[in-house]
Order: sequence, then C-alpha cells, then structure tokens
Amino acid sequence: MEIKKLSSTFFLPLTFVAALLTAGAWATQSLLHKDFMSLEKAEKRWGKDPFIAEKFKSGNELARAKMAVSLISSKAYIDKPLSSVRKELGDPDGYFENDGIPAYIISPESNTGKELWQIIFIPDEKWERVKEVRIHKNCC
Repeated sequence: MEIKKLSSTFFLPLTFVAALLTAGAWATQSLLHKDFMSLEKAEKRWGKDPFIAEKFKSGNELARAKMAVSLISSKAYIDKPLSSVRKELGDPDGYFENDGIPAYIISPESNTGKELWQIIFIPDEKWERVKEVRIHKNCC
C-alpha cells in the first residue's frame, strides 16, 4: 500500500517535468528548421527607425517593419515576462508554432501573396520570459 501511495505522489510531478522538458526540446528543435532574416537584410529591406513601443502597437505593418531592427538590436524584451510583450505591443497578429509565442506581422506585402515576415518572441525553457527575438518567414 505504501509503495502505491509513494509512486502516485511522485508520478504527477515527474510527468509534468518530463512534459516541460519535451516541450522545450521540441521548441528548440523546431527553430532549427525555420527561415529567419538577419538584421542586416532587414535593415536593407525596411530601414531602421527607432523602436517606440506605442508606435509599434498602433502602427501598421510597414511602421513595425521599419522598427524591427531597432527592437531586436536593443534587446529591450530579452528576459522580460512574455506577458509584458502583449501588454506593451498589443495583441499578436502573427502565428509561430502555437498561441503562446507572440508574433507580429511586419511585411507590408502580406496582402499581396508575397513573403510574409513577422517578429517572434521566443520563450525560455519555462515559457515565462523572452529568450530571443527574431524575424521569421511565416509564408511563401
């Protein structure tokens, strides 16, 4: 009887830890097979306006695109809670892997069937804080 009680006491927490480790490994592995844009290419394509959170939040895709290089190079969101991204930049309008990863479309061409680019805020292993911010090719 005591063995059953002991095993059930540890089974749920161990299962939860295993699930977190698997999710972290999956997210890391999936990043290896994605298309990302370098900051140099982004600056050539859209320029480099200063990043201002309020303007990003209220701006259209082109305004966001012009701030992408400054946003990423400033590292303003690195190690911040994921919830602060949504609070400061508004509801995400892009998609990367799942709804827990904030993604914001920055391609002014998104309505023309051309490449669709977005800024993504990659979470840490605990899915609590921003580990990395990158420009990701979402489509075509």
